[in-house]
Amino acid sequence: MYYPVSVWLIDIFLIGPLFLVVGSSFIDKSFLLGGENRLLILLFMAVGMFYSLPTLALTYLIFRLALKYCLSRFYIEFLSCITSVAGVVLTFYFLNSTETAKLMLLYSLSTIVSFMVRRFKQQKAKRIQNNAKRTHAGQDLIPFL
Repeated sequence: MYYPVSVWLIDIFLIGPLFLVVGSSFIDKSFLLGGENRLLILLFMAVGMFYSLPTLALTYLIFRLALKYCLSRFYIEFLSCITSVAGVVLTFYFLNSTETAKLMLLYSLSTIVSFMVRRFKQQKAKRIQNNAKRTHAGQDLIPFL
């Protein structure tokens, strides 16, 4: 599985809901007691997955381009993380609801933590870069979608 997709899955299904529960528990102490709140978390995961697909596609494209130009592991992770956080901020900006600022902060932090949890392995980068060099220039920028 490729790095941006695995970070996205960790963020949507693990870190994001965890941050949502912890953040909501600080605001409302009875958040964990209500059964409907568990369904709300599942709803956030489903909606978050849908709304984050454009950000995932852009992050994946930036990741592949960074590999193509043989950037270091640090720059690959940094560019992917910045792209994802910018996507989170833009998505919540376009939603424009009353709770947008709190949720934007929670999901931006969860995205950063997800990138810190799932580190990119340099050996995989070398293999992907070698495969990219074998293809013709301009072809198959995203060959493994």
